[in-house]
Amino acid sequence: MKKLLVLITLLFFAGLLVQTGCSKKEVSDENESDTEIVDDDGEVEDVELDTKVAKFPASVRKDVELTEWVATLNTAEEVQLLEVFDQEIKGKTYSLSRVRLSDDSEGYIRSDYLADYAVVIVSDKTPAFKRNNTTSGVAARLPVGTVAMVEEEKGGWLKITAGELPDGTKVYGKWIEKGFSNDKALVTEAVIIKNAIGVLAGSVKGDASIARDSLNKIASSGSELSSVAELALDGTSAVEKDDYEYADDLSIGTVSAGGGLKVRSDPSVDGEELVLIPSGSRVGVVDKVGEEVEIGGKTNYWYKVNYQGTVGFAFGAFIDGI
Repeated sequence: MKKLLVLITLLFFAGLLVQTGCSKKEVSDENESDTEIVDDDGEVEDVELDTKVAKFPASVRKDVELTEWVATLNTAEEVQLLEVFDQEIKGKTYSLSRVRLSDDSEGYIRSDYLADYAVVIVSDKTPAFKRNNTTSGVAARLPVGTVAMVEEEKGGWLKITAGELPDGTKVYGKWIEKGFSNDKALVTEAVIIKNAIGVLAGSVKGDASIARDSLNKIASSGSELSSVAELALDGTSAVEKDDYEYADDLSIGTVSAGGGLKVRSDPSVDGEELVLIPSGSRVGVVDKVGEEVEIGGKTNYWYKVNYQGTVGFAFGAFIDGI
């Protein structure tokens, strides 16, 4: 019996030695903190979390199956990155990120919907190269005010995604070396201008008077993007609906829905409405998504679509010609 007591005592003290030998540990679930750790003396230390930005309007979901909506991030909106992991959803494996929003709400989003940070193009016709060297060839020339999402940095170069430009050129995974700014205030102005142009063109939901007020404020501010806002107010940068030129590789369909067709942030009726396409309008069809579903008594697929620069998802039962 004495030997057993001695053995238990030795094991107890050995456990204490192991614990005191650890330099840091995460706070237990009882403390429930993702931004704090405990040092050797039991003191709580703050830990700065990585910050990411949304590449485009994208939904944050409450669960890892991405079914219950929490919020929709705006382009370039910042979130804190808490965790990254692989998750199987409907037979496919995705990289998911658990994020914290500015209001402290948390949820899950696909990792490829996030970028490291955003920059804005401040020199007109800034070249975007195929690779991070000038001899790889120019893939696109970016106009002033273009918002670009940074995915990687290498040797002074930035690998960026800017989506589809007004002329239909697609910029995904290209490289820039100069002609940009990462000033957050300037990036915010660029996002406001882009949204306002969409509202005035009818491709983005919003109040036209508020959009014009926002453009007027930037135009009179004397910032590097004042001229861009002025052009938007003059209508120079706005594209008329019938004149919009879609990229050559897109299939073009025609909307046939009496009340218009909603383009959503996700291939689901729960996705946020990004824009309402009027019946009879042309829309670019990027890809077919998932399996057939029944909505309102009609069976069809969800499609990833591009309506005059706004990219989202629409139900195919109301798109002719696809």
